[in-house]
Amino acid sequence: MDNNLNNYGNTNSEENSFDFREALDFVWRLKWWILFSIIIVLGITFVGLKMTSPVYSRTASVMIDNTGRSTSTQLDLLSELTGGAGSSNIDNEIFILTSPSMVNEMVAELDVNYRCFEYVIPMFYGRFPSLRGTLNVKLKEFYLDAPLKLNLSFDPLYPQEYLPKSISIKLMPDRTDSTYTIRTLAVNGSKIKSFQGSTYKFSEPITYNGATFSVERIQHGKFYRGAKFLLTWTNTYNYAKSLSTHISATNLPSTISRNTRTDIIQLTYQDVLPARAEDMINTLINKYNETSNLYKTQSSQKAIEFIEHRLDSISQILNQVERDYSSYQSMNTLVDINAQSQLTITADVETQNQLTEIRLQQNILDMVVEEMEKTKGTYEVIPSNIGIADNSLNSVIANYNSMVAERHRLVASSSESNPRVQSLNKQLDNSRQSIELSIDNLQKAYQIRERELSKVLQTSKQEMSSIPQQQLNLRKISRRQEIIEPLYNLLQEKLEEAQMVLYSNPDYVRIIEPAYGSSKPVSPNKRNIYLVAFLLGFCIPPLIVLAKKYLKNTVQEKDDVTKNVTAPVLATIAQNEDGSLLDFNNKFDPSTESFRILRSNLLYLKGNVIQVTSSVPGEGKSFISANLALSLTHINKRVALVAFDLRKPSWNNNNGTSKIFFENIEFNKKKSVVAFLIGQAEAAEIMVNYPGTTLDIAMVGSIPPNPTELLTSERLGELVEFLRNRYDYVIIDSAPYLPVADSTIINKYVDSTLYVVRFDYTKIRLLKDVQNLINTNQINKPYIVIHGANTHSKYGYGYGYGYGYGYGYGYGYGPNQ
Repeated sequence: MDNNLNNYGNTNSEENSFDFREALDFVWRLKWWILFSIIIVLGITFVGLKMTSPVYSRTASVMIDNTGRSTSTQLDLLSELTGGAGSSNIDNEIFILTSPSMVNEMVAELDVNYRCFEYVIPMFYGRFPSLRGTLNVKLKEFYLDAPLKLNLSFDPLYPQEYLPKSISIKLMPDRTDSTYTIRTLAVNGSKIKSFQGSTYKFSEPITYNGATFSVERIQHGKFYRGAKFLLTWTNTYNYAKSLSTHISATNLPSTISRNTRTDIIQLTYQDVLPARAEDMINTLINKYNETSNLYKTQSSQKAIEFIEHRLDSISQILNQVERDYSSYQSMNTLVDINAQSQLTITADVETQNQLTEIRLQQNILDMVVEEMEKTKGTYEVIPSNIGIADNSLNSVIANYNSMVAERHRLVASSSESNPRVQSLNKQLDNSRQSIELSIDNLQKAYQIRERELSKVLQTSKQEMSSIPQQQLNLRKISRRQEIIEPLYNLLQEKLEEAQMVLYSNPDYVRIIEPAYGSSKPVSPNKRNIYLVAFLLGFCIPPLIVLAKKYLKNTVQEKDDVTKNVTAPVLATIAQNEDGSLLDFNNKFDPSTESFRILRSNLLYLKGNVIQVTSSVPGEGKSFISANLALSLTHINKRVALVAFDLRKPSWNNNNGTSKIFFENIEFNKKKSVVAFLIGQAEAAEIMVNYPGTTLDIAMVGSIPPNPTELLTSERLGELVEFLRNRYDYVIIDSAPYLPVADSTIINKYVDSTLYVVRFDYTKIRLLKDVQNLINTNQINKPYIVIHGANTHSKYGYGYGYGYGYGYGYGYGYGPNQ
């Protein structure tokens, strides 16, 4: 048995492994607490779900028109050389679509920043009208069927920064149904106490800080008694800014390749009112489409304005030339051109036509350059489709105008400092450089060609010197007309084309699917919430117990000892309420049974001198010593119980009788342990018999001034040896082990050490000190005795002392048997 006890500490690692059956046992012991917790948590969850308004999701799909948005090769090359970077058009559109500025337009049209709520009963669905006004705690929101409306206007002379940003009114209609009482009025989140309890008529204006508001009654009829309403208003932009964070816009991936994206954007918004969510998404799409179309046609409108302006000036010049031609003909009589002149003029026509075309293109380029000079330093569209013959220049100008329109939309939705706007600025600068470079090259080429054609015409003029001067002057006027009239006709043609483009542009956004959604709410998910509530209710009691276990600082159960100390646990002593000697005569309560178990295990230990000690005072070592010694006498053993706590003896009192234990035993202080140690008494003289038993007891006697020095004398060994030879068992009740060295001195004379640990008293940190003593061999054959086990735990588990044994004798072990 001794070997088994000594090897007990090696099984700690096995006990640390998870025991599924023990876990089930632990849960089963807490079954009623768990059931109670589940009922409470599910009840709270039920009330919480009734207080929560269901949220519905609505989704719409739109396709963005990306026609004509590809960047030219020249622009790509220039962007690469100058370090510019392109941006994703779809990302820009998503940013614009969900920007506060765009959402603000939707909010302004629908007036969703005005909200009306009614306080209602969260359950019973109105089946108990008598409860109305007393249990109205849940907010029910109205949308188009609101019975009340908050009208609001602002003083235009009042400083903008001082105007209210939000207003909230909680009111109760009076029994007259023509007036209402303000319960609370909050402006910018702060309650205004001066309005509290005030009564006003419906539609009566109320003024505060430059704002005039009134409560208008929309639906007429009697309000039920105790009806309460909440009306709120939030600044349009602030409400839009908050709302924009809840609108989700995603670019749908391609069904063919996961790495590619389509031009389709999916908009999603969740709201407690599905009808309002649908209206908000559809209105947002319409506002976005209107704004996008406006910016998309900006280039055509600019071109029309430019062409009309140029047509006015050219028309005046052309009219003047025609008047000059008519006047010259009427003033001079002209002859027919002779054959030679006719031949020279005919040969000159082709050269003149080429020169006219060159000068026409030069004029157009000059107009473009002039327009670009006017808009230098800004980002405005450049006139296009006005007759420029070079296709490459037309392409670059068209791409530049497209990016200008996109930049205007981004700036309108955000600001100049937006990273997307900055990126577009770089691209526009690069594109403008490309346009200026192309125009410069074209002008140089046209100048060279013009000089060559002019030389040819100069030769023709010399050949025409024989033509009469009058005919020559008429020809000059005609040439001026020939130069201006094609330009006028070209601008007229381009004006018609620009107007056709303006009115034939398709919508920028194509609505694939308007706002739609399920009639079932997306949240709260009642099934999942109830499941989580059930699991939470199930886990709360075990978690509380485990938390209490792991946060404790005193010994609460046997595992606390076995996990910290390798010494075997010899017995667990049940708690005794009065802490006195136990009656071992036909008593079978848990306390006496636990001492019988300790006594049985003690019989297997080698040696008969046993020291009983503990870490600190109050752990019950004297109680264990006295009752263990008494229990051994019931199996006919001669037992010596010696008190060796020389500093604070538990059994001595002033009148010379024992304290608590062994009442009415008379002893002589001159015949005590201390008297023997100082040589004033013999060993046999200090032992006093406990009447009716084989137990002899030695008291401490007078408290010595030098207990440690007294214990180091040789007489301590002589006393122990005397008792060892005379008694079957010697129980030594010593001082606590950790505070003083007394027990350490005594320990070298004993055969075994019973180290007492007390539930709810011994600190767990002290067990580490005990283990250090064991590791350094400062305790001789230590065994743990756990004291103070609770047989009626509040968590439903005890230590197993309330069961009965049946041995065929017709009785069982129990406190009442």
